[in-house]
Amino acid sequence: MTRRSDRAILGVAGIVLAGFLALALLAGVGLLDAPANEVVAASSGYGVATPVSAQSAAAAYPAWYDGETSYYFDLGANTPLDGETVLTAPIWSFIRGFDEDGRAQHIEGHPALFDVVPGDDGYSDLWKLRYVIVPEGYDTSEIRSLTALEASGLEIVVTDTLLNCPVLADGEQSPDGSEPMVAWYRGEEAHYVSFGPTPATPVTTWTLISGYDGAGLPVPVPGQYPIVDGDPDDDGYSDFQRVYYVTVDADYEPNSIRSGEQVAASGFPVTQTTVLLNRPPLPEPES
Repeated sequence: MTRRSDRAILGVAGIVLAGFLALALLAGVGLLDAPANEVVAASSGYGVATPVSAQSAAAAYPAWYDGETSYYFDLGANTPLDGETVLTAPIWSFIRGFDEDGRAQHIEGHPALFDVVPGDDGYSDLWKLRYVIVPEGYDTSEIRSLTALEASGLEIVVTDTLLNCPVLADGEQSPDGSEPMVAWYRGEEAHYVSFGPTPATPVTTWTLISGYDGAGLPVPVPGQYPIVDGDPDDDGYSDFQRVYYVTVDADYEPNSIRSGEQVAASGFPVTQTTVLLNRPPLPEPES
């Protein structure tokens, strides 16, 4: 698939993924005690217990799309819904202005700036890009927080560009030793990885479960891959997947359902959740 191949060669797509994936898994080792439609996701709670080898140093997680196997990075559920779309958070990028074709003139090596990290109210992996226009000779070294930016009086241009940019934990490094992308967060240096533009309307992913345990938490069908209702090559495809639970009966054979059409035809009950998973696609691993 063309889009998967393009995404795989993005400079940042190959960095810090293994470390971030491990962080996502460790952060989500349990599901919170909540009703089924409000349950907070753990990566291990969606019927994908074991990653497979991939064309990257990081692990790939399989899912079904239209009866075929696709592969994704599972970056966890740090991002909430805002109604029916993905919540966005702002990120500020410093530029000298725009050229005659309207392209931003970036300041080489200048860190971006954001004001929320995982755990802060309003945090999202999906960032809405804002440009800060900096005149020649202006000392940008003092602008290391939103407070300082607001006090600077610099012109800010809000764009419609949405970027999938998960923030990394302190000290998290890429598997190949490459440096993460650097930004300022409230006066301190912070790091993130960018998967590039993605829409705010999530695609659907179905997780097949056998029911709920004594704490009311979903029990995934062992060995069953999730089922994604969206092709990464399609216009409008989003890295963000909204989870729906499909409760199957006791004699269900794992992976006998491999598409959204089969989910609909099965007649099994489906429960909508508010869980969003950040799952950028990647190429199928080499055999």
